[in-house]
Amino acid sequence: DDGHLRFHVGATLAGMGRSAEALEELERARAAGEETAQLHSNLGICLDKLGRTSEAIAHYERALELDERAMLAHYNFGIALRGAGRLDEAFTHFQRATELDPSFVLAATQVAYALYQRMDWAALVPAAERAVALDPKNFNHHQYLGRGLEGLGRFTESRASYERAIALAPESPFPRRALLLQLLTQRDDAAAALLHARELVSRDRTEWLLHGIAAFGASEIAEARRVFSVERAPQERDVCRLFLALCSAREGDLASAVSQLKPLDLAQFDALEWLVAPYSAEARELLAR
Repeated sequence: DDGHLRFHVGATLAGMGRSAEALEELERARAAGEETAQLHSNLGICLDKLGRTSEAIAHYERALELDERAMLAHYNFGIALRGAGRLDEAFTHFQRATELDPSFVLAATQVAYALYQRMDWAALVPAAERAVALDPKNFNHHQYLGRGLEGLGRFTESRASYERAIALAPESPFPRRALLLQLLTQRDDAAAALLHARELVSRDRTEWLLHGIAAFGASEIAEARRVFSVERAPQERDVCRLFLALCSAREGDLASAVSQLKPLDLAQFDALEWLVAPYSAEARELLAR
C-alpha cells in the first residue's frame, strides 16, 4: 500500500544520508497509516541528524512502545540521548541493545565508552573485552581495555592493551598518551616513556610537559632542558623553573639549582600538577640538604 511503499522509500533515503527528503517520505507514510517501530525509529534518525533531537526522542519512545525489542531503536535512542546530555539513560539503551543482539559491535563500543567515561573500571574490563572480541581491529576497544586494566592495577596487561591500540592506530595520540601517563606514573621504564613522548607531535600543554618529564626521568638532561627552556604561558613557567633547577642539580651545579628553587612555592605543585608532585618532593630534599 501507499504507506508501506513510502516507508521503504524514506528508509532508503535515510540510509543514503538524505535526511530531509527521507523525513518527508516517512511523514507521508505515517499520514497514510503506517505505524510501526521501524517507521518511528527512522523518523528519529532523520530528525536527530537534522538537529531536532527532542522530536527524535519522542519518536524513539513511540518506537519502543510499539516494540520494546527493537534493537536499532534502542541504539539510536541512546545516540540521541547522549547528544542531549542524558548519559545515564543513553547507557541503559546501549546496554539493552547489546542484550538484544550480543554481536552488535556498535552498541558494544558505546557501552565500553560510557563505562570508560564513568571510570567504572571493574565493569569496563569485561565490556571492553567483549568489544575487542567483536572487533579486534578497533584501536579504541584496546585503549578502553587498557584503561580499565590500569584502573584495576593490572599494569602489565594494561600496557599490552595500549601497545596493541598504538600498533593499530599509530597516528592517534590518545593510546600513546595513555600509555605514556602510565609509564611516567609507575616510573618503571624511563626509556620506553621517552620513546613514546618523542612520538607525540602536537605538543599541546599536556604533551610538552610529558615530554620534558620523560626526558628528565630517562636522565636525558640536555633534552629536558631544551623542552623546559621554551617560553610558556605564565601559569606554566613555575613548572619549567622547577625542572630547570633539577636539571642544574643533575648536572652538578647545586648552587644554581638552589638559587632557582628558593623563589618557588613548591606546595603549588602538590595541588595542581599531580604528575609533578614527586619532583617537587625531590626539590624539597635538595633544599633541605
